[in-house]
Amino acid sequence: MRDLRARTRRILIDDNGASAVEFGLVALPLFALILVVFEIALMFWMGQVLDNAVEIGARRISTNTLPPVSASDPSRDAQRSPADALRQEICSQIGGLFRCDLVRVNLRSFSSLGGASLSQPIDPRTGEWASGFGNTFECPRSGAVVVLQAAFEFIGFSGLSLGHSEHANGNRVIQSAFTFRMENGQGSSATCPTP
Repeated sequence: MRDLRARTRRILIDDNGASAVEFGLVALPLFALILVVFEIALMFWMGQVLDNAVEIGARRISTNTLPPVSASDPSRDAQRSPADALRQEICSQIGGLFRCDLVRVNLRSFSSLGGASLSQPIDPRTGEWASGFGNTFECPRSGAVVVLQAAFEFIGFSGLSLGHSEHANGNRVIQSAFTFRMENGQGSSATCPTP
Protein backbone atom coordinates (compact mmCIF):
# COMPACT_ATOMS: atom_id res chain seq x y z
CA MET A 1 0.00 0.00 0.00
CA ARG A 2 2.83 2.35 0.89
CA ASP A 3 4.45 1.59 -2.48
CA LEU A 4 1.21 2.53 -4.30
CA ARG A 5 1.02 5.89 -2.48
CA ALA A 6 4.62 6.65 -3.32
CA ARG A 7 4.04 5.89 -6.99
CA THR A 8 0.89 8.00 -7.07
CA ARG A 9 2.71 10.89 -5.42
CA ARG A 10 5.57 10.66 -7.96
CA ILE A 11 3.10 10.68 -10.85
CA LEU A 12 1.27 13.72 -9.48
CA ILE A 13 4.46 15.63 -8.83
CA ASP A 14 6.12 14.71 -12.13
CA ASP A 15 5.54 17.45 -14.75
CA ASN A 16 7.19 15.72 -17.73
CA GLY A 17 4.81 15.88 -20.69
CA ALA A 18 2.76 18.75 -19.29
CA SER A 19 3.73 20.95 -22.24
CA ALA A 20 2.51 18.33 -24.70
CA VAL A 21 -0.84 18.10 -22.93
CA GLU A 22 -1.19 21.90 -22.83
CA PHE A 23 -0.33 22.11 -26.54
CA GLY A 24 -2.92 19.44 -27.27
CA LEU A 25 -5.57 21.46 -25.47
CA VAL A 26 -4.68 24.69 -27.29
CA ALA A 27 -3.80 23.29 -30.75
CA LEU A 28 -7.26 22.26 -31.94
CA PRO A 29 -8.94 25.65 -31.32
CA LEU A 30 -5.87 27.42 -32.73
CA PHE A 31 -5.86 25.41 -35.97
CA ALA A 32 -9.64 25.82 -36.30
CA LEU A 33 -9.26 29.59 -35.95
CA ILE A 34 -6.47 29.65 -38.56
CA LEU A 35 -8.66 27.63 -40.94
CA VAL A 36 -11.61 30.00 -40.53
CA VAL A 37 -9.42 33.08 -41.04
CA PHE A 38 -7.94 31.51 -44.18
CA GLU A 39 -11.41 30.69 -45.52
CA ILE A 40 -12.68 34.24 -44.91
CA ALA A 41 -9.60 35.67 -46.64
CA LEU A 42 -10.11 33.32 -49.59
CA MET A 43 -13.77 34.30 -49.83
CA PHE A 44 -12.94 38.03 -49.92
CA TRP A 45 -10.17 37.44 -52.45
CA MET A 46 -12.50 35.47 -54.72
CA GLY A 47 -15.09 38.24 -54.40
CA GLN A 48 -12.50 40.83 -55.44
CA VAL A 49 -11.45 38.73 -58.43
CA LEU A 50 -15.10 38.41 -59.46
CA ASP A 51 -15.59 42.19 -59.07
CA ASN A 52 -12.64 42.86 -61.38
CA ALA A 53 -13.83 40.30 -63.93
CA VAL A 54 -17.35 41.80 -63.99
CA GLU A 55 -15.93 45.30 -64.40
CA ILE A 56 -13.81 44.20 -67.35
CA GLY A 57 -16.80 42.38 -68.86
CA ALA A 58 -18.91 45.53 -68.50
CA ARG A 59 -16.19 47.59 -70.14
CA ARG A 60 -16.09 45.13 -73.05
CA ILE A 61 -19.86 45.34 -73.45
CA SER A 62 -19.94 49.14 -73.27
CA THR A 63 -17.27 49.48 -75.96
CA ASN A 64 -18.53 46.62 -78.16
CA THR A 65 -15.19 44.85 -77.84
CA LEU A 66 -16.50 41.57 -76.47
CA PRO A 67 -14.41 38.95 -78.30
CA PRO A 68 -16.16 36.21 -80.24
CA VAL A 69 -16.61 32.89 -78.49
CA SER A 70 -13.97 30.31 -79.32
CA ALA A 71 -15.38 26.96 -80.35
CA SER A 72 -13.08 24.95 -78.11
CA ASP A 73 -15.94 22.68 -77.07
CA PRO A 74 -16.76 20.44 -80.05
CA SER A 75 -20.08 19.41 -78.53
CA ARG A 76 -21.44 22.92 -79.04
CA ASP A 77 -22.06 24.92 -82.16
CA ALA A 78 -19.33 27.18 -83.50
CA GLN A 79 -21.81 30.08 -83.31
CA ARG A 80 -22.57 30.54 -79.65
CA SER A 81 -24.64 33.23 -78.06
CA PRO A 82 -23.43 36.61 -76.78
CA ALA A 83 -24.26 35.32 -73.28
CA ASP A 84 -21.66 32.56 -73.78
CA ALA A 85 -19.15 35.14 -75.02
CA LEU A 86 -19.76 37.26 -71.93
CA ARG A 87 -19.43 34.28 -69.58
CA GLN A 88 -16.22 33.23 -71.34
CA GLU A 89 -14.82 36.77 -71.01
CA ILE A 90 -15.57 36.89 -67.29
CA CYS A 91 -14.12 33.40 -66.81
CA SER A 92 -10.95 34.34 -68.70
CA GLN A 93 -10.40 37.13 -66.16
CA ILE A 94 -10.93 34.78 -63.21
CA GLY A 95 -7.91 32.72 -64.21
CA GLY A 96 -8.99 29.29 -62.97
CA LEU A 97 -9.65 30.42 -59.41
CA PHE A 98 -13.01 28.67 -59.50
CA ARG A 99 -14.90 26.59 -62.03
CA CYS A 100 -16.44 28.60 -64.85
CA ASP A 101 -19.50 26.36 -65.12
CA LEU A 102 -20.49 27.46 -61.60
CA VAL A 103 -20.54 31.16 -62.57
CA ARG A 104 -23.97 32.53 -63.39
CA VAL A 105 -24.16 35.75 -65.42
CA ASN A 106 -27.12 38.10 -65.91
CA LEU A 107 -27.20 41.10 -68.24
CA ARG A 108 -30.27 43.32 -68.10
CA SER A 109 -31.06 46.61 -69.86
CA PHE A 110 -33.25 49.43 -68.58
CA SER A 111 -34.42 52.68 -70.13
CA SER A 112 -33.46 54.79 -67.09
CA LEU A 113 -31.29 54.58 -64.00
CA GLY A 114 -34.37 54.92 -61.78
CA GLY A 115 -35.84 51.78 -63.31
CA ALA A 116 -32.65 49.71 -62.97
CA SER A 117 -32.63 46.98 -60.36
CA LEU A 118 -30.60 43.97 -59.32
CA SER A 119 -31.90 40.43 -59.64
CA GLN A 120 -31.77 38.31 -56.52
CA PRO A 121 -29.61 35.28 -57.29
CA ILE A 122 -31.11 33.20 -54.48
CA ASP A 123 -34.83 32.64 -53.95
CA PRO A 124 -35.39 33.56 -50.26
CA ARG A 125 -38.23 31.05 -49.89
CA THR A 126 -36.35 27.98 -51.12
CA GLY A 127 -32.70 28.95 -50.66
CA GLU A 128 -31.98 27.67 -54.19
CA TRP A 129 -30.91 29.62 -57.27
CA ALA A 130 -33.71 31.93 -58.38
CA SER A 131 -35.38 30.78 -61.57
CA GLY A 132 -34.00 32.72 -64.49
CA PHE A 133 -30.90 34.00 -62.72
CA GLY A 134 -27.93 33.22 -64.89
CA ASN A 135 -30.07 32.81 -68.01
CA THR A 136 -30.89 36.46 -68.75
CA PHE A 137 -29.04 38.28 -71.51
CA GLU A 138 -30.72 41.41 -72.84
CA CYS A 139 -28.66 42.97 -75.61
CA PRO A 140 -27.88 46.55 -74.59
CA ARG A 141 -29.05 49.31 -76.89
CA SER A 142 -27.68 52.80 -77.32
CA GLY A 143 -28.40 54.99 -74.26
CA ALA A 144 -29.65 52.08 -72.11
CA VAL A 145 -28.71 51.59 -68.48
CA VAL A 146 -27.18 48.13 -68.21
CA VAL A 147 -26.79 45.98 -65.10
CA LEU A 148 -24.28 43.14 -65.33
CA GLN A 149 -24.38 40.62 -62.48
CA ALA A 150 -22.33 37.51 -61.84
CA ALA A 151 -22.61 35.06 -58.95
CA PHE A 152 -21.24 31.70 -57.92
CA GLU A 153 -21.57 29.33 -55.01
CA PHE A 154 -18.59 29.42 -52.64
CA ILE A 155 -17.99 25.96 -51.28
CA GLY A 156 -16.03 26.43 -48.08
CA PHE A 157 -13.90 23.82 -46.41
CA SER A 158 -14.38 24.68 -42.76
CA GLY A 159 -18.06 23.80 -42.69
CA LEU A 160 -18.88 27.04 -40.94
CA SER A 161 -21.43 29.36 -42.47
CA LEU A 162 -20.25 32.07 -40.08
CA GLY A 163 -23.86 32.88 -39.28
CA HIS A 164 -24.78 33.75 -42.84
CA SER A 165 -25.53 31.05 -45.39
CA GLU A 166 -27.36 32.10 -48.51
CA HIS A 167 -27.77 28.78 -50.27
CA ALA A 168 -30.03 25.99 -49.00
CA ASN A 169 -27.04 23.65 -48.70
CA GLY A 170 -25.30 26.06 -46.30
CA ASN A 171 -22.81 27.50 -48.80
CA ARG A 172 -22.33 31.19 -49.40
CA VAL A 173 -23.05 32.95 -52.67
CA ILE A 174 -20.47 35.46 -53.85
CA GLN A 175 -21.85 37.99 -56.27
CA SER A 176 -20.82 41.11 -58.08
CA ALA A 177 -22.72 43.72 -60.05
CA PHE A 178 -21.74 46.59 -62.31
CA THR A 179 -24.13 49.24 -63.61
CA PHE A 180 -23.29 51.48 -66.55
CA ARG A 181 -24.94 53.47 -69.33
CA MET A 182 -24.33 52.62 -72.95
CA GLU A 183 -23.05 55.68 -74.76
CA ASN A 184 -25.07 57.01 -77.65
CA GLY A 185 -23.97 55.24 -80.79
CA GLN A 186 -22.85 52.17 -78.83
CA GLY A 187 -24.86 49.04 -78.29
CA SER A 188 -26.64 46.62 -80.59
CA SER A 189 -23.42 44.83 -81.42
CA ALA A 190 -23.19 42.49 -84.38
CA THR A 191 -23.74 39.49 -82.12
CA CYS A 192 -27.12 40.78 -80.90
CA PRO A 193 -30.25 40.39 -82.99
CA THR A 194 -31.61 43.59 -84.48
CA PRO A 195 -34.84 44.90 -82.93
